[in-house]
Amino acid sequence: MEVLRGRVHFFPFSTQSTYFSIRARASFKVQQENDPFFQAAIERASLRFRESHSPDPLLIDPYVGCLLPCNSVEDMDQELHPYCLATKFIDDKLLETMQSTDGLKQVVLLTDGLDTRPYRLNWPTSTLVFDICPEKVFRGALQKLQGFIVLLPFCVC
Repeated sequence: MEVLRGRVHFFPFSTQSTYFSIRARASFKVQQENDPFFQAAIERASLRFRESHSPDPLLIDPYVGCLLPCNSVEDMDQELHPYCLATKFIDDKLLETMQSTDGLKQVVLLTDGLDTRPYRLNWPTSTLVFDICPEKVFRGALQKLQGFIVLLPFCVC
């Protein structure tokens, strides 16, 4: 596995957190239609979409809708899925830990490429978020998110 590196761009006078994405190149090629990793990422994104649109949501993911293909959100079953409960727990634990830590904070997320946690959570100032995910899935997600996440400073390394 090879880790790609790039230049880091910092935005002057920014009080926002800085986001990094490190894409890992593995020996397999991601074929979106038949790839089990991509299909699992779509399934998890679909669960976040459904939970965000439930009457009493545990989490709200404002970006997930733009990542999903049209046919992936047909079944809007409102039953709580354990993944949504785990997502809420991890979100809360990450934010609680980061808010109780002084100085520079760093978070490393090993994600599926469609996880919007680096963008949707309200990270404390001076938090660096490293999102490590499959490159091909990340590239597709980044293209779809570009129109929605304009104001957040982030670097693709």
